[in-house]
Parts: sequence; C-alpha cells; structure tokens
Amino acid sequence: MLSVRALAALLVFPAISLAQAPGRPSADEAARGIQRHYDQVKDFTADFTHTYQGGVLKKTISERGTVQIKKPGRKLVIWIGPGWPMLNRPSDGYTERQQRRNFDAIVELSTALREARITVYSVSQMGASGANPILYQRFLNPVRTYRDAEMGNLGLKVLVTQTGGRIMGPDNDVVSQINRCTEDANAFYRISFDPPAAEHAGEYHDIRVTVDRPDTAVRTTTGYYDEQLN
Repeated sequence: MLSVRALAALLVFPAISLAQAPGRPSADEAARGIQRHYDQVKDFTADFTHTYQGGVLKKTISERGTVQIKKPGRKLVIWIGPGWPMLNRPSDGYTERQQRRNFDAIVELSTALREARITVYSVSQMGASGANPILYQRFLNPVRTYRDAEMGNLGLKVLVTQTGGRIMGPDNDVVSQINRCTEDANAFYRISFDPPAAEHAGEYHDIRVTVDRPDTAVRTTTGYYDEQLN
C-alpha cells in the first residue's frame, strides 16, 4: 500500500522531464502501455450476508449486500442499513491490552480506507436507523493514542464521517438516497501533499480543507495516521 509520501511523489513525477535512455520507450509509449494494462483490469462483484445478535432480547439480525471491487481509483461504498452494533465500553473498562488492540484496528482500517481511496456512505430507510441514531457522534473525536480507543470508533457512521461521505435518511425513498450518494462520483478534487516525518508509529494528523465560498460545503478525509502499526 502507498503511503501519503509515496502518493505525493507519484503525483508530481509526471511533471519531471527525463531524458529518454537508448532502447527505452518514450513517455507517450509508456503512457499507452499503462493505459492498455488498466483497460484489462476487470471489475469484481460478490454477494455477502452479515449476521449478528444485538439488543436486550439478543435478536438475530441479518444484512445482505453486494461488494463491488472496481478498477483502481476513487471508490464509493454505499451501505444500506443501520450498520453493525455500536458496542459500549465494558462496565469495568478496557484493559490496556484491549485498548491497544482497538487502536491497532482503528489505525489499520483508517489507513486501508485512505490508501484505497474509499469514501463510505450510509443509507437507511424509515424505522431502520438503530436504537440511537446519533450515538455515533460520541466517537467522532480523533483517536490519537491507544488510551482513547473504543470499539465505537469503528462504527459505520463514524467511518462515513471520517472518510468524507454522507449519512442519508432515514426515509422511505432509498433510491433517492443512493442517487444523491452517487452524485459525488463526479464532483471531487484530488489533493496531495508531502507530510512531515512522523515522530512515532501511528501518529495522527488532522486534515482540514477550507474554501472561500460560504455557500459551499467541503467534505474530505478528516485525518490520517502517518505510519501503519505492525
């Protein structure tokens, strides 16, 4: 997987003028070769079923969906349903080992979503938004150290917010919700930068993009971990 630094290097590389070595393809020939390889990449689709128990009555809930892996590039993941349960902190608290494990999972998932250029969206119909549809807001603050890590930081709507997606509904027009999500596919900018060296593994940095148009809302990845933990 590419780091932010490597991605920035790749983005600026085409602007560098290099002398063509004898026997090497020209820049145009190399570009055409890359395009031919890209055109051969096929999409992949797979159905899945997610079953879990939740609530006081231990009711079994099943969610079905389709995973579509498209060609390399920006990807929109639209999740239909309330998502997985938001697990509360144990009454006696987490052990240090549990919190470190939670933190590792948060760093790994956040990094994977960013490097895969995935933006997550949440779509829900009326009556299917979960027991507390705003509970996720308690977990939106950045997780900077393992001491801040909780399982709620991996909630669906938390990931939606942190990847720059949109939380839609609940209402009875699911098709309209999905259409509003897909409108984002053609309205985005790609910005890169070379971050400072990290002082330690898993160092968190905020990202904020502002524009000088008060009538415009900007959504983007809210932050990143500079180095993925082993």
